[in-house]
Amino acid sequence: MILTRHRLAYLAVPKTATHAVEAALAADADVIVRHPPPARHMNLATFERVFRPWMARAGVKELETVAVMREPIDWLYSWFRYRARPQIRGTPQSTEGLDFERFVRGYLSRPRPPFAQVGQQSRFVSGGADRPRVDHLFAYERLEQLAAFLSDRLGREIRFERVNASPPRAALRPETLLEPLTLSRLRSELADDIAWHAELLARG
Repeated sequence: MILTRHRLAYLAVPKTATHAVEAALAADADVIVRHPPPARHMNLATFERVFRPWMARAGVKELETVAVMREPIDWLYSWFRYRARPQIRGTPQSTEGLDFERFVRGYLSRPRPPFAQVGQQSRFVSGGADRPRVDHLFAYERLEQLAAFLSDRLGREIRFERVNASPPRAALRPETLLEPLTLSRLRSELADDIAWHAELLARG
């Protein structure tokens, strides 16, 4: 999503309230990519390689990127639940009938099975660098900070409504669903994600 008047490009990291953010910004957006999903969820590397040069040729040369990161294990759990939906039942991508332990083991394996091919937030926001390269990165758990930033930039109040939210569930910590060794391996796999997300939360 591109807001040319405000020099902003919102990069939609999956499972980070993207529908709610896009709904709030739609009135100010000049370019909205809705389909197919890989284009809608364009990562930083693709944006820099493909979209930024295209916008520059159109005369928009100074765009600041904006994105959101979610607590990494909770992010994976959201994918696990999403892929259990009836619409994809019986497909290789479905997690129906699996528990979170098996899903994470699939995520940790190489190659990953289709049901665990969900990417990684750190790669999305870094473009392969060793640090996030998104200009303005916010924590999913602190969306009020993103709303305040956007309200200031757009000159109007931005509020996020719950759009396309997952069905309610009992409060739990997804890591408690994992065997200790699996959890240790997962934390190692997601070390950058965990560290970068912690830095976002530490900003207060």
